[in-house]
Amino acid sequence: MSEPLDLLAFGAHPDDVEIVCSGLVAKMAKMGYRVGVCDMTRGEGGSRGTPEQRVAESEKAAKVLGLTVRENLKLPDTHLHADAEGYKAVAAIIRKHRPSVVVAPHWEDVHPDHVATSQLVTHGCYIAHFRKLAADGDELHIPHAIIYYLQRVPVLPTFIVDISEVFDKKIESIACYESVFGPAEVLPATDTSGGPKTINRRLADFSEVNARYWGSRINARYGEAYLYRSFLRIDDPVSFFKQLPTRR
Repeated sequence: MSEPLDLLAFGAHPDDVEIVCSGLVAKMAKMGYRVGVCDMTRGEGGSRGTPEQRVAESEKAAKVLGLTVRENLKLPDTHLHADAEGYKAVAAIIRKHRPSVVVAPHWEDVHPDHVATSQLVTHGCYIAHFRKLAADGDELHIPHAIIYYLQRVPVLPTFIVDISEVFDKKIESIACYESVFGPAEVLPATDTSGGPKTINRRLADFSEVNARYWGSRINARYGEAYLYRSFLRIDDPVSFFKQLPTRR
């Protein structure tokens, strides 16, 4: 039996995790945690690229992010539904890798596959410890927490992660999906993002503006926003808040 993962992030399609929460993924991996990603589909419903290209690109991105493992459930792209088959598939992955923290898309989004993924992961994580559930994996498990990343629907986050030190990894991982976003472009020498200069201009702008906005909320250069669905327990507020940078 493999060693448990510390964090496992789910995305509906290869490239979802890279675009939205790869800063967190890369940062946790850099800190020495065992980190994994699970893609629900192979992206076969996308307008550009083939499933084979998407999978190859996801494997390339996995190396950039320092992942311990990357899985693909091969569920039908554009036809994801919160059904028994999907719940069991997620529960089997949870039992297999026994993550402490799970990361999933927020339950509100304009893309139906993202909504379904959120529902499948939330349900699948919960039932993974049901003894009578007929799903692969013998080790019953329930994660300590599920945190949700925010995509295109405006939602107030619970917390923001400083990703300044790994923002270049985020950009590099997105750039791996050339079949989806087109060939990388060389950015002007006047660009001051601090990241690699070989990424599609539209994605570079989107990623930087978004990360700079959330970073500005916590006095950091770049940030990513997350939501925790329940209350957070803090037993020592003095110690907790003393570790945070002073807001000026």
